[in-house]
Amino acid sequence: MTYILADMPDIDNFKSAKQYAAFVGVTTSHSLSGTSVNDGSRISKIGSKKFRKILYMSALIVKNKNEHF
Repeated sequence: MTYILADMPDIDNFKSAKQYAAFVGVTTSHSLSGTSVNDGSRISKIGSKKFRKILYMSALIVKNKNEHF
């Protein structure tokens, strides 16, 4: 949690939530080709790898420890 707070830039530097999500690296990317149109969306690899990892691990803990998820 400390890393997230320390690495978080000033929110006023971004024009929209979409722009901030892209900076953090939690936006989706779509891959389409002629034969694999059903691959769907995946999280993009653009942005902070460490930030993404912390968010993923936090979500995984909530999923495994909280019966509502």
